[in-house]
Amino acid sequence: MDELFRLKWQDVDFFGKRIRLSWRKNKAGEWRFQWIQVQDDLIAALLKLKKKTQTELVFPSKTGLQYVTRIKWMSELCQRAGVEKKARSVIT
Repeated sequence: MDELFRLKWQDVDFFGKRIRLSWRKNKAGEWRFQWIQVQDDLIAALLKLKKKTQTELVFPSKTGLQYVTRIKWMSELCQRAGVEKKARSVIT
C-alpha cells in the first residue's frame, strides 16, 4: 500500500503501459524500483485522474501531500464516499 502513497506521475509510463514501483530500501539506504506492466483500463483511468490532479503525486491527500498512514487514507476515502464512522465496540 505504501507504494501507492509514493507513486508520482513520473512513475507512470502511459505509452509503455507500465508503472514504476519503489518497494523498500536496501542496506545502503537506497530505494529499489521495478517497472510492472498494467492493463489498458488502468492506464485509461490514470490518464483521466492525471487531467484532474494538480500535484506530482498520483494519489495525494486532500492537502496535496503524501499520506502518512493507511488509517488516514482509509478515513479520507470513507469520508469522500459518505461512509459513516461508527464507534468501535469492545467485546468483554
